[in-house]
Amino acid sequence: MRRRILIAITGVAAVAVLVFAVPLGVTVRDLTIQDELKNLERSANRISRSIEPEHVHGAGARRQAGREDEFRVAVYGGKGRKVAGRGPERLDRDLRASLDGHVVRHVGDSIRVAVPIGAHRVRGAVRATTPASGADTRVLEAWLVLGGFALLAVAAAAGLAWWLSRRLDAPLTRLAGSARRIGEGDFTSRVPRSGVGEIDEVAEAIDTTAQRLGDALERERAFTADVSHQLRTAVAGLRVTLEAALFTGESERDAIDHALEETDRLARMIDELLALRRDSHGDRAVLDAESLLDSTRDRWRGRLAATGRPLRLSVDADLPVVRASSAAVQQIVEVLVDNAARHGSGEVRVAARRASEGLAIDVSDDGPGISRDDDSIFTRRSDNADGHGIGLSLARALAEAEGGRLVLTRRLPGAHFTLLLPVAHAD
Repeated sequence: MRRRILIAITGVAAVAVLVFAVPLGVTVRDLTIQDELKNLERSANRISRSIEPEHVHGAGARRQAGREDEFRVAVYGGKGRKVAGRGPERLDRDLRASLDGHVVRHVGDSIRVAVPIGAHRVRGAVRATTPASGADTRVLEAWLVLGGFALLAVAAAAGLAWWLSRRLDAPLTRLAGSARRIGEGDFTSRVPRSGVGEIDEVAEAIDTTAQRLGDALERERAFTADVSHQLRTAVAGLRVTLEAALFTGESERDAIDHALEETDRLARMIDELLALRRDSHGDRAVLDAESLLDSTRDRWRGRLAATGRPLRLSVDADLPVVRASSAAVQQIVEVLVDNAARHGSGEVRVAARRASEGLAIDVSDDGPGISRDDDSIFTRRSDNADGHGIGLSLARALAEAEGGRLVLTRRLPGAHFTLLLPVAHAD
C-alpha cells in the first residue's frame, strides 16, 4: 500500500507540474522575445527621432548609427539602400514595409525591427537587429529555473507522499493484524489509535465487535456449562427413580411409568432451556404461582420422600399480579429446590407470598446453611467444584433477565433464598 500511495501522489504532482510548466514555459519564451523586440524598437525609435528626415544621407545619420553598441543598427534611405551603420547593403525584403511608414518586426535566425524615419513623409528607415541566440539563451535560463522549481515541487510531493504512506500504512497494518487475531479467537485484541479520524473509527468498530464477540462467547460457555449441570441433575433424578424401583421391588410397569415421567420432564426441561436461550417465549404472561408450585411438588415430592425428607408448599391468598416467563421462573425454583436437596437437610419449604416489591418466592431448608457472607455463591465455577455456585449463577441470570432479583435472605441456620419479581404495570 505504501508504494501505491507514493506512486499515486508523486504521479499526480508530476502531471500537475507538467500541465502548468509547459504553458508557462511557452509564455516565458514569448515574453522574452517580446521584450527583445521592444528593446530593439525602442533603440530604433530613438535613432529615427534623432535624424532629420532631410538629412538621412548626411553625417548625422552615420553618427547616430555608430552610437548604438548593444544592437546592430543601420540607416537606410528612401530607396532601401544602406546609408550608415551595420547591416546588409539593401533593406531586408521582409522589412521594406517600414519605408511605407510601418513599424515592422521579424523573428527568425535573428530578431529584427525596422522603424520609418519621418512622421508625415518617410525618407528612410532605421533597422535594428540582434542574434536570436541571445534571446534563446535567456529563454533557456528561464526554463532551467522553472525546471528546478518543478523538480522541487515533485520532490516535495514525493516527500509528503512518503510521510503520508507511512502514516497510513502503519495503522492499517495494525488493523489487519488485530482483525487477524480476532479471527483466530483472540477477542482481547485491541487496536492502538493512530490519530487519523477515519482509521480510528474503524479501529473503534473492530474493538467494539471484538468485545461483543468475546462477551457473547463467554455467555455461551457459561450457559452451556449451566445447562449441562441442570441436565445432569435431571438425568441423576431419572437414575434415582429407576434405582428406587429396583430396590423397593416396584412392579416393572410402575417403574417404566415413573421413568417415562422423568423422561418427559427431562424433555420439557431441554425445550424450556432452549427457549430461554433463544428468548423465544414471546411476551411475558401473567405468572400463575399456584400452578407453578404444584408442578414443583409433582416433580420433587417423590424424590425428596425417597431420602426421607418432606416437601411443604404454601401459597398466600391475593398474590400480586406479575408478568414473567413461567419457564424461566420454573427453572429458577428448580435450581433452588435442587440446591436444598443436595446441600441441605430436613424439610424443604417453598412459599409464594406478597412482598413490598411484588411477588416473592422463598425456598429454604433446615440444613447447615451457607458460611460465606458474599455473593460468590452466585459465581459460576467449574462443574467439578463442590458446593453452591454452578446452578445458582444460571438462576440469578434468569431472574435478572425477567426484571427480578435472586437473593440469599438467610445464611444460617438453613439457607433461605428469595426470588423477587416486580408487579406488572398496567399499559
